[in-house]
Amino acid sequence: MSAEKFKTQNYSEQRVHTLSIFKELSVELTTVSSDVDIWECCSKNLKKLPGVKYVWSSHYDEAARELNVSYIEFEPGLMEKIVKLLGKKPKELRMPIYENTYNEIVKSVVGTRKTLTEVTFGAIPRLVGATLQKLIGVDRFIGLAYVIEGKLYGTSLLAMKPAEPDPPFDLLESYVHLIAVSLRRRKADEDLRKSKEAYRDLVENINDIVYSVSSNGIILYVSPIVENILGYKPSDLIGKSFDNVICKEDLPELQRSFIDVLNNRLSPSEFRVITKAGKNHWMRSSSRPVFEGEKVTGIRGVLFDIDEQRKMAEEKEKLHEQLMQSGKMAAIGQLAGGVAHEINNPMTVILGYVQIIAEKMDKENPSYEKLKIVEKEALRCKELVESLLIFSRTTVKTLLKQDINNLIKETIKIIEVHTKINNIKVEKIYGEGLSNILVNKNQIQQVIVNLCKNAADAMPKGGTIKITTSQKDNYILIDIKDTGYGISEETKKHLFEPFFTTKEVGKGTGLGLSLCYEIITKHKGTIEVESTEGKGTVFYIKLPIQNEQCAGQKKIL
Repeated sequence: MSAEKFKTQNYSEQRVHTLSIFKELSVELTTVSSDVDIWECCSKNLKKLPGVKYVWSSHYDEAARELNVSYIEFEPGLMEKIVKLLGKKPKELRMPIYENTYNEIVKSVVGTRKTLTEVTFGAIPRLVGATLQKLIGVDRFIGLAYVIEGKLYGTSLLAMKPAEPDPPFDLLESYVHLIAVSLRRRKADEDLRKSKEAYRDLVENINDIVYSVSSNGIILYVSPIVENILGYKPSDLIGKSFDNVICKEDLPELQRSFIDVLNNRLSPSEFRVITKAGKNHWMRSSSRPVFEGEKVTGIRGVLFDIDEQRKMAEEKEKLHEQLMQSGKMAAIGQLAGGVAHEINNPMTVILGYVQIIAEKMDKENPSYEKLKIVEKEALRCKELVESLLIFSRTTVKTLLKQDINNLIKETIKIIEVHTKINNIKVEKIYGEGLSNILVNKNQIQQVIVNLCKNAADAMPKGGTIKITTSQKDNYILIDIKDTGYGISEETKKHLFEPFFTTKEVGKGTGLGLSLCYEIITKHKGTIEVESTEGKGTVFYIKLPIQNEQCAGQKKIL
């Protein structure tokens, strides 16, 4: 075996091993309970990575603007020597993070440093750091920053064994995102717990909306704080039926709850109130009947604002789905690395010989048509293998600043023939003055081509594809709308899953939309779908506008 082939094989084995650990971590983080130390869980999994000797993880204290060690583990005898060198326990280290340092950390989530002084931002002096580094037997550190939407949650330092290769950085970036999502979810859980405690305090201090309603549903009293929460002045509501401000979908259940309370069956309920601005706002009602003698004349209660709580619960569910999707993608990558290469080579040989034989064979030969069928099916198999290989591709992709409107104009030329043949009109509405964004041009073009071809397939008798670009906040938005037959609610649940397809056998691999999801996710963007059967489909793509300091070139995998 040549040295190059041996090196390639070792690299492939390292990726497969790393993916396996990634899969274990994604499953563990999906099921981890709130009483488990998430830093210990993540650190122990990171220590399983090839070449890693020790792991040192710290959480970011936003109020104090410093990193505090959350987990570090050394052998007992070694720990005593480290404490003696440092003059304190490692967990007592405080690493101040100033604004410039913070900005550098959130821009680069994976990086390599040579000294402990660098990775602790000066908390460990250079001489002490060099002695300590020699003591623990490492020659470099890989820093991981857990960042989501520019917010730092913590870091991990991977102390690397000398002469051993680093884990693949593209997979480390996936690790970082997975752990960052879990840390944000844990913070959401903590915020939710604190929120519940805060609600109790609010009830005791009557800081939520106190109200009184007659037995026929007319609002008799509402406290002034309603204006802060829902935008109404008390005079806007008093004398009117509560039905007027309740979301129609929630009204039947609330009316049943209202009757229960009138009959002295206490029934706390959650529902959406329509604010003065016309938005739905989640509230929780706790109430009891009002008596005049033995007669029930109405109800009196308190409305608690639970809008943020409900949003956090929805966000938690969304994060869970992201973790599950990450696990699926890791599994596909493992499959691609282990199987696709093995299939690709013999399939290339088969296809080559079939084409040679077909060229030399008389077209009148009875076997000619059968041979063309073999060629067609071999090409389809090769296409499937190539799609699989995208998940395990090791080539570094370059991000360059692009004008999204020009990129889409070029892409439309690629699909022009396909749309014209199928009697499909392509409408373009380009936003003006859009910021340039850092993207991999070929990958974004692949997403647009895939979505447009899917749209064309959904319009067998012709129709319209409408592509719209715009800019909102720090994002470029791309909407791709068709007039096809739409997507069912059940299909939407599985739309971005690998190998899921509604096309007949031979018409699709089931990887197109999962590739779109993977590409947009790697660009730190989002892709969502809105569809109603019989009324067409819209795909919404959001791509972040990079800070000007990031302009130029950037590498991703």
